[in-house]
Amino acid sequence: MKGIVSIIVCCVFLIACSNETTSLYGRLNKIEEKTFIVECSDQVQKTENYSEDIGYSCAVVLTDNTTFRNLNREELSAKDFQSGVIVQVILTEAKIINRSNSSRQVEAKEIILIDE
Repeated sequence: MKGIVSIIVCCVFLIACSNETTSLYGRLNKIEEKTFIVECSDQVQKTENYSEDIGYSCAVVLTDNTTFRNLNREELSAKDFQSGVIVQVILTEAKIINRSNSSRQVEAKEIILIDE
């Protein structure tokens, strides 16, 4: 019986982990102090497996360790980013991003300017 429970727990854990993401792409909607507000509806839809036409944003926390660059690997700063650009956000740790507000609060390890 313990073996069956262990197998079920492992399966549930693996399914939950499969929805974790380490990065997201989206339009930079708003720049706040120490936070970028990034469109992340695609990631929410992927995790939730739904097709509602609702826009979701992620609050991307910037730390002293967050690095910024462009696709040519040239170093940038947060001041080089403007609202409306497309960015890739590399997260400090894998996370499940869904409709809940708390899941959409993420910390950035790196932000890459994709399209100006």
